Amino acid sequence: MIFPASQDDEPDARTSAGSTARTGGRGAATRLRKQMRLRNAIAITNRAIIRSHSPAEVYRAVCRACVEQTDVKLAWIGVADEAGERLVPVEVAGASGGYLDDDAILLAPENPEGLEPAAVAFRERRAYFCNDLARDVASPIWRERAAAKGLRALIALPLLRGGVPYGMLAAYGPERNFFDPDSAEMLLDMADNISFAIDQFDRAEARRQAEERLRASLEEREHHAERCESLSRRLVALQENERRGLARELHDRANPNLAAIKLILGSVEKALPPPVLETVRPMLLDVKGLLNDTATGIREICADLRPTLLDYTGLVPTLESYTELFMKRTGVPVRLRVPSGWSRLELDVECMFFRVAQEALTNCAKHACARNVEVELIQEEGRRILAVRDDGFGFDVAALGQGANAPGLGLISMRERAEFAGAEFSLASHPMRGTEVRVILQEPAEANAAQPLRPLEEYRKDCSETT
Repeated sequence: MIFPASQDDEPDARTSAGSTARTGGRGAATRLRKQMRLRNAIAITNRAIIRSHSPAEVYRAVCRACVEQTDVKLAWIGVADEAGERLVPVEVAGASGGYLDDDAILLAPENPEGLEPAAVAFRERRAYFCNDLARDVASPIWRERAAAKGLRALIALPLLRGGVPYGMLAAYGPERNFFDPDSAEMLLDMADNISFAIDQFDRAEARRQAEERLRASLEEREHHAERCESLSRRLVALQENERRGLARELHDRANPNLAAIKLILGSVEKALPPPVLETVRPMLLDVKGLLNDTATGIREICADLRPTLLDYTGLVPTLESYTELFMKRTGVPVRLRVPSGWSRLELDVECMFFRVAQEALTNCAKHACARNVEVELIQEEGRRILAVRDDGFGFDVAALGQGANAPGLGLISMRERAEFAGAEFSLASHPMRGTEVRVILQEPAEANAAQPLRPLEEYRKDCSETT
């Protein structure tokens, strides 16, 4: 609806959108020509709205179309500043010099500038329709400016952003009674189209900002994930170093003492008189047995902490030794399958393969009640595979993480170790049909040289026992 500018003026000076427009002697042909030109301007504006990439492009196209395609003498679009105190012209077309000389129009009603028709329309949040500016403008300043520029009629329409007025579209005609009701309705449609375009730009900008925030969030999350992965690798490396140091300390400190105790017992046994020796011989045998069991336990603990073979001879001998130890402990047969020509990998990767196999065998002993276990190393072109299979109870993999079926630390540890090394971890299991743990490592096109073997003599020296 188009509202009258004021209710105090004489009725012959202002009309509403629904009132009958004065023709002023103009015929139907003139009125039709004006409407056709205005429709053409609206069509140009709509095409510009579709093709534009910013509000500024829309404003420019609208103002130019109003002036170049119709008889409108001046068209401008103003946007209120953030404080809502000024109406700032952002696009002007036509005879603006001498009328819009300032950078902005104050909106305060007590200020003479605030009585400019577009400012009044914005302040009162309504459309303003005036067909005789010489008599309707309350401010002498604007009346004089309009008369000097030949501006005789005006329509000022609010532009909405999110349903809230944020600016104005003002068009000025060169003669009284320039805007008839049909023209006013078409210009009102133009203002609605502008408001729709601005809302679309705002939605696009909001979407862009949301995508930017999402991208930044994903980058930050990826950065945190990389940092966590790096820290986890460092923790695993530190853990392995601590295991290696603890195994070495346990071996170096305990074994010599045990060997010295055995020597001392032998000397005592030789020094005792035969009658006394016969009395204490059972106790001496018990002590020697305890010493042997202790030495064996220390070797097994050291093997669990950090197998010395892994540093000296590599993955395959280490698995051979550990599977033999596992069979002695549990009585479960383990078959180790290794392809001929298996080449060494980097020490960290070999350590990962060993730890996964170690944990998988531990799970077989604790939970699977397996009768047979198979550990297989596979060397294919471009990748290495470790598979540990058993014929135990098995379980439903899909039920892991549901209810009380939380995955154990062993499964989590195996997966994390494999993924930290850049390998793929998979778990297959079925109730009463056994379980298979598989780790697949993709080798780079130019694989790094394997870790050099440490001299076997050093290993034999470390593992030697004093009898």
